[in-house]
Amino acid sequence: MPLTFSQSDDHLRKVLSVRQWREANKTAYYAVGMEFENAIKPTKFEASAAQIYGFKPRSPKYLDRKSLGYVTGRQGQRYPIPHGGTRDLVLTGRLRAAMMSRHFPRVYPTRVTIQYQSPVSDRGYKYATMRPYKTDHPNLGEELTSVTREQLRRLEAIYHDTMQEQVQK
Repeated sequence: MPLTFSQSDDHLRKVLSVRQWREANKTAYYAVGMEFENAIKPTKFEASAAQIYGFKPRSPKYLDRKSLGYVTGRQGQRYPIPHGGTRDLVLTGRLRAAMMSRHFPRVYPTRVTIQYQSPVSDRGYKYATMRPYKTDHPNLGEELTSVTREQLRRLEAIYHDTMQEQVQK
């Protein structure tokens, strides 16, 4: 999930050398990545996430399957559905466990990237990809990386504040 912001701090660029500018950008993007990791990512798995982020409505067939309280795997194993099936991004809990494990951002002078590993289902396909397997499936990759306007403004403010701190050092 790459995040990048407009470089409206041209007056800062004149104050810093090229190396200092690159290091300041890396520091600022690291702060943005950690904010996404610590504050925004956990909200994806809350009960109100569908209303906040505008997730695609789940099909009646999928919701009926979740209402059973368990999911049957390929070899007949039963997996309980956590939280009573009320959370859109949680069916067996494997995706939530994989996403909520600790990830550290990779920073570059122009962006920050956080790589998430999607678990593999019993049938051998990845849970979340940036392009859904079928057109009627929700785009889990997009749902996991989406941010609201307010969150985007907060991330951008963190970026610009960190850049200011780096200049004042």
